[in-house]
Amino acid sequence: MANAAMDKFTAAYDDDPQIRAEIGSWNEDLSTLRTLREAIKMKSENPDIKHPEQYPMERFQKISGGLTVVGLSAMNDNHVFDEVAANDAIDSVDYYFYEAAEAAEAAARLKGKDVALLDVRDLWVELGDRRGEKPAARK
Repeated sequence: MANAAMDKFTAAYDDDPQIRAEIGSWNEDLSTLRTLREAIKMKSENPDIKHPEQYPMERFQKISGGLTVVGLSAMNDNHVFDEVAANDAIDSVDYYFYEAAEAAEAAARLKGKDVALLDVRDLWVELGDRRGEKPAARK
C-alpha cells in the first residue's frame, strides 16, 4: 500500500506543476510533511525505489482451501482479515477468538466465507492446559 500511495504522489508531482508547487510549499516546521515531501522528491528522482512491505500480503493471495487463524484480532489485524476476505480461493476459515466482540468482527469481515468461530480457550485445553488458561511459553 505504501508503494502504491507513493507512486500516486510521485506521478502527480512529476505531471502536475501545481501539485509540485503545493508539495514544495509544505511547512518546513511539520516534520511529517517535510519527510513526505523529501520522500516524494527522492522517489521522483529514483523511480525504482520501493518501500519494504511490512506484511507479505502476496502470501495471503496464494492461500487456498481452508485457513485456521489463531492469535490475531479481527479488530487490530483488520488488514490481514481484509486480505483473507478478498481471496476467493479461501473458502473456509476457522477463527479462534478470545472475546465475543472479536468473533463478531471476524464474521463481519469474512462475510461470504464459511467461518467457524471457535473459543481459543477450548484450543488451550486441547493443547494440554486443563484450566482453559493460556499455556506457558515454550522454552
